[in-house]
Amino acid sequence: MFRAIANVFRVAELRTRLAYTLALLAVYRLGVFINTPGVDRVAINFGRPDQRALDVIDADEARRHLADGQFPAGSMGPKIEAALDFLEAGGDEVLITSPDRLAEALEGGTGTRVVAAAARAA
Repeated sequence: MFRAIANVFRVAELRTRLAYTLALLAVYRLGVFINTPGVDRVAINFGRPDQRALDVIDADEARRHLADGQFPAGSMGPKIEAALDFLEAGGDEVLITSPDRLAEALEGGTGTRVVAAAARAA
């Protein structure tokens, strides 16, 4: 029995599917969606001298920045849209950070948190 379970971890596709399933369970249980696109924080005015990293934004602010073109379709746009979809479906919070800084982001040291408008006001 143990050998059969151990063999699951030797097959890359099964490892990936198991990790995905566990991630979905975590999202369901915790109410937090974690997106790791490879950047430490979301930024507005990206690549310009007035670039500014965002620590916490609410859904309304994210929608405004998305509508203003701050998050292009081929870049951060889909991540922000996914965050808004998650919040609209009842999720509590979205954390966007790089995979190598995930532990630090979970402790609040980096990353961008996207929250529902009511949650930010509280």
